[in-house]
Amino acid sequence: MTMDTIIRLGVCIVLLLVMLGMAMSFLAGPIGIVKKTGALKAGRWAVRSVWRGVAGLFRLLLKRRRPRIRRNPSRAPTGNLR
Repeated sequence: MTMDTIIRLGVCIVLLLVMLGMAMSFLAGPIGIVKKTGALKAGRWAVRSVWRGVAGLFRLLLKRRRPRIRRNPSRAPTGNLR
């Protein structure tokens, strides 16, 4: 890396931090309103519910069933029993 590349990278990082600070100060009002109204909890609940539903659906669709071993109930079990 040359010195020029390091300087450009540093300038980009500083600009990124400044822009992030501006965005957070701009969004402070709406985020406060969302927290006070309880919409954040409702949104979190909705996202979790949807995620649980999708996970359950995938679990049902992709469930691999193991073959069931059928045993004759009238015969004694065979094998090395200790």
